[in-house]
Amino acid sequence: MTICADKVTAPQYFKEHTGLDDKYIVKNIGIYDNENEVDFDSLPKRFVLKSNWGSWRQIIVMDKGTVDKKEIIKTISTWNNITTNYYYNGFEYGYKNIKYGQSTT
Repeated sequence: MTICADKVTAPQYFKEHTGLDDKYIVKNIGIYDNENEVDFDSLPKRFVLKSNWGSWRQIIVMDKGTVDKKEIIKTISTWNNITTNYYYNGFEYGYKNIKYGQSTT
């Protein structure tokens, strides 16, 4: 269950178990262990930052030239707090072993 809830491991699992190609999968542009690793200059104009171990934690960026990067970093820094993992605050077992971090898509 964890493999499917994990935004980093789920795409490979999907490909291996369906035989379908990448056109059905949202591409990860980068995977970061903490907010300081996000290189905004290397990201495209439009992207989404998501927490790997929960839902309702995403930032949709329509134009990176108009966003406050410091505010985004401040927001995603809270995502690595263990209490934001749905296993620990909601007992959702599928999230138990997901490695923290954010993924961009």
